[in-house]
Amino acid sequence: MTPLRLPFPLHPVAAGPSAKGNGGALHDGIAHRPTILLLTAAALLLPWIVEPAAGWRDGPELTDAAWLLGVAHPSGYPLYQAVGWMAQQLPLGDIFLRSHLLSALSTLIAAGLLALLLQELGREAGVVRLPPWLPAAIVGCWLLMPPQIENAVQSEAYAPFAAFTFLILLLLLRFMHRRHPAAYLTAAFLAGVGAGNHVMLGAMLFPLILALSACTTLPAATALALAGVAAGAAGLAVYGYIPPRASRLPLMNWGDAVDWPSFWRLVSDRKDSAAHMPILSPDPAGDGVLLHQLLTAQIDWFGLPGLLCIAAGWVLLLRRMPRRGTMLLSAPLFLLLFFPDWRSGTVLTGALALELAGLAGLALRSLPSDRCHRTPSGAHHTARGGLRLLSAAAATMLLLYHIAAQAIPFAAARGGYAAAEMARMQLLRLPYRATILGGPSWFHLRALHDIEGLRPDISIIGLGSVISPHFFGALHPAQLPLLRLPRDRIPDRAAPPTAQRAQHFIERLIAENRRRTTFFLDLDEEYIDPFIEQIFPYRTGVWWGALNTPPSGRFCPALDEGVRTTLAEMLAIEPQLIENPQFGLALERGYFGWIRVAVQRSAPCLVEASRLISWWRRWMGKAEATHTLQRQGHDYWNNTLGVIEARLGHEKAAFRHFSQGYAHGDLGAGLNLARWYAHHGRRKAAIRLAGAIFRRGGDPKALYLLRRLTRRTHPDR
Repeated sequence: MTPLRLPFPLHPVAAGPSAKGNGGALHDGIAHRPTILLLTAAALLLPWIVEPAAGWRDGPELTDAAWLLGVAHPSGYPLYQAVGWMAQQLPLGDIFLRSHLLSALSTLIAAGLLALLLQELGREAGVVRLPPWLPAAIVGCWLLMPPQIENAVQSEAYAPFAAFTFLILLLLLRFMHRRHPAAYLTAAFLAGVGAGNHVMLGAMLFPLILALSACTTLPAATALALAGVAAGAAGLAVYGYIPPRASRLPLMNWGDAVDWPSFWRLVSDRKDSAAHMPILSPDPAGDGVLLHQLLTAQIDWFGLPGLLCIAAGWVLLLRRMPRRGTMLLSAPLFLLLFFPDWRSGTVLTGALALELAGLAGLALRSLPSDRCHRTPSGAHHTARGGLRLLSAAAATMLLLYHIAAQAIPFAAARGGYAAAEMARMQLLRLPYRATILGGPSWFHLRALHDIEGLRPDISIIGLGSVISPHFFGALHPAQLPLLRLPRDRIPDRAAPPTAQRAQHFIERLIAENRRRTTFFLDLDEEYIDPFIEQIFPYRTGVWWGALNTPPSGRFCPALDEGVRTTLAEMLAIEPQLIENPQFGLALERGYFGWIRVAVQRSAPCLVEASRLISWWRRWMGKAEATHTLQRQGHDYWNNTLGVIEARLGHEKAAFRHFSQGYAHGDLGAGLNLARWYAHHGRRKAAIRLAGAIFRRGGDPKALYLLRRLTRRTHPDR
């Protein structure tokens, strides 16, 4: 097949033994054998260590959104939803298992592509033969890293992210070596398509730009760049999935992206988008702190000796192959410097593998090249390189030992987590509905919407409540409402030790919880965002979409009517909840927090929100819980009502609510009262109030308001 060629000059390909013989030497069966054996072992192991249940982080939500062909959280993940939906049609296990196996398969594909990338790097360096152990050792280090294992065993977008990253860089390396424009255009197209899997594949823009150095002239580079832009834009057409799906109002519908403003808000409202750069923050002190944390995380991942070896390898690689090395290094550097979630490492699996590629730089420095074999001193270079190769092998083994030392306790911890997940799924098979508010700060409770007949009213049982029930509250299943759940919907899928440990968790959960109450609360949590999912388990998808809706306000009437109906039904079943201060606090922190989100994002919801809060206050009325919360300084209703009245233009009513809220101890209401004073020209009163709030609670928002007000009063300050 004739390769695609463009009518502009490119660098000629150097002829010689490296152009003819190395390909066979690098791609023979012996060179591939260790990597093939490693991938075979991983393929046999991964199906046994995937999550036995829904998993955590964004996995349950992405699984749900894919099954319903809905729209996930920003940036929508259209490609992941489409591929995930196809994987979920396989007649294998349940929906969760199929989604988890998609991540496992993506990990194996990414590992194979990483090995090919390393072999291509050796070809670019012109070595005679790449040691068979080198790609296998680097790939093995990557597969054993706990952040990588985390993404390989559960539904997440980061395993496909790594596969896309390695494939794009492999194509760019081959373009720079063979000068085939088709490879460059394919890489640009895949970068656009891959952005539908995760928006941070925009980091591939830097390798794409640097790869243009293969062009000999500026017109040639410009023509290829324009063609690449067109190919990338064609790939980004995958985001055309979102508006038509949002218009059909699926249960999982973030952002209601049916028009251009709401669509752009969805795809750009992402804390890890390129618009949010934590390292390049306005505060130089913040830069220093983040850089220190980044260095600490690197040492934790690789160990100090391993990190030094990786850095030395990259220096050697950049000296030997400056253009190609810079192109490869640009992607992980961008992700490490501009990605705010790198502290955990789980979101940077692709970047971590590219860092490990620095070990190839150490080995390539030790290997003989074609030039060595064509010179009289080639034997001397080969002999001297043997010692260097042993040093590179020792550095790789040292790093592998450090990573394995992390992987062993991590695997043990994952076994405990898997048992807890299995316990949660077993509890859902009991004839009860258990609703527990709160959980560990890292465990975001997600609702499951109609997955294979599992209705949303199964709610969620928090992981922390299974492991440490005495810490989160009491649970007596006999006092909970019935849950109609077919027993054959949740298959048993766990190794015997995991199942036994799960049974132990269940027995301890029931034995240690004796008080008779339905709702529980982790008071150490600052916010209880999942409350809306727990309090309205029958219509979770509607509320989720409603409270993340831009100013169309299409869900507001349903929100108003549904909330009243659900709360009335719940209080009819559990009337004593109205006297429970913890229940009232959960309402204020959780439910009214979501109302504030609706107020900020959707002006048409103001009237419904005001009616709803007024109705609830009348319902609570003289309840002892209301007075208890006011005495404890947790009266957030007045502040929320004040915000609504201010947005509606009712200044006097807003002032009254802010004043009442501050009198009951709500510093947020006091801060809004100070803003009200400043807005109406009463600057001295605003300064006094903001200063008092800052002295009481140390709120940085109060300090910011105070500085702004004093700066306007005294410009010389």
